[in-house]
Amino acid sequence: MRLRQAPVDATPRLELAHRVPGSDVYRLHPITARRPSAGTVDTATPCGTCGETVPLRLSSAEWVRSQRNRQLLLGVTVLLVQAGGGVLLIVWGIRLGWSILPALLGFLLVMLTPFTTGEQFRDSREEDGAVSLDPGHTLREPGNTYDHVDSDGGNYEAGL
Repeated sequence: MRLRQAPVDATPRLELAHRVPGSDVYRLHPITARRPSAGTVDTATPCGTCGETVPLRLSSAEWVRSQRNRQLLLGVTVLLVQAGGGVLLIVWGIRLGWSILPALLGFLLVMLTPFTTGEQFRDSREEDGAVSLDPGHTLREPGNTYDHVDSDGGNYEAGL
């Protein structure tokens, strides 16, 4: 797990993925289109496997950094609210002599905090500002050439 944010280069870090028919293997190709200086732009890049021109939406480096910072702020907020609420339930449950249920609920909130905030912290490091507008092609992390089961499928699908 990377603790630092990935750099934002002139071209996206993600690669264009073309699925090999009849298998769970992808052929990856670097995205040659460059980021705009501001905002977002619809552009295209060639697929090295099928030769098709694949439409993409690329965002500027400034937009990517602002999205990462927004996700980080959201993650910190959720972390503080959830952990703080859990601790308050535990303290109030014990102090006020309530039944064990509030303290148990508070303990559960505190224990689940890393799982519920993990996605915001991951997104705050990995947002790349690139989206494939072609449902036949996806964007994947460099080296991620196989389908496997994980929390997000490893895919950056069109429109997501």
